[in-house]
Amino acid sequence: MGLGKAVVVEGSLVAFDHRSLQIATKNFSKKFVGGGFCSVFKGTLLDSTVVAVKQFQSVNQGEKQFWTDISTIGIIQHVNLVRLLEFWSEDAKRLLVYDYMSNGSLGSCLFGEKSSYVLNWKARYQIALGIARGPFYLHEKCRDCIWKS
Repeated sequence: MGLGKAVVVEGSLVAFDHRSLQIATKNFSKKFVGGGFCSVFKGTLLDSTVVAVKQFQSVNQGEKQFWTDISTIGIIQHVNLVRLLEFWSEDAKRLLVYDYMSNGSLGSCLFGEKSSYVLNWKARYQIALGIARGPFYLHEKCRDCIWKS
């Protein structure tokens, strides 16, 4: 799936070299989200898989969020959770590679931000139920439970 030299970490999570991610994102030129301590770029891997590449800018907060994402999202596989596919880390530079969400974020679908695709109330209700099931899954059913009583 990836481009370039890979190192398998935590099962199927893969570490790639920076040059490969520069090629996939056309030198980080396709930015579609930015703010806070990171920017997100659209990229295409050699096998034509479209991905979102999150680039962390803030060393302090970004560092913590980077390792949190790898240790949680990287090992939790769930149909309602975006997959973390690859990562790159060197010195103070950090990149995470996720599945690309072609319909945009949930927020853009709920609130119509920069999207012509807005959810109806029946769909919103189903999403609310799915969100309510999330903590149950993470705390009780997940292979590496977040917290268990």
